[in-house]
Parts: sequence; structure tokens; C-alpha cells
Amino acid sequence: MRIMGKYPSTLAVSAIGLIFTLAFGAFWTLTLVCAYVKYHPNGNGQSNPACNTPGGTCSSAALIIVLLFISMLSAMT
Repeated sequence: MRIMGKYPSTLAVSAIGLIFTLAFGAFWTLTLVCAYVKYHPNGNGQSNPACNTPGGTCSSAALIIVLLFISMLSAMT
């Protein structure tokens, strides 16, 4: 017996799950990119203007710690 013929909603549920999975992955990718831009000390020999704003320091160590923290959070969810 064909499962999709008996339960056609299986396809709809899997499509909705795929959409949520893609949105979740895009969220974490955007979070990683934003953290990298915020905490990267310099790019191409130029200073990062985000380093002059309050909310943390710009250094390679801070960048590594923030990226590891975000990676661990995404792995736990």
C-alpha cells in the first residue's frame, strides 16, 4: 500500500518542516555573519567602525569566543 496515497498530508507536513528548517538555518547563518562583522578587528588593513561603538571589544580573541558561543548555542537547539 502506498503511504502517500493513504496519508496525503505527509507531504504538506514535510514541506512545512522544510520551510522551518531553512528559516532556522538562515537565522543562524545571519547571526554568525553579524557577529563576525561586529567583532572582526579590521578588514583589508582598515579599522572596523563597529569597534568604536559600545557593546564589546574588537579583537581576534573576542571574535573566536563569540563565534564559538553562537556555534554551541546552535548545536544545542
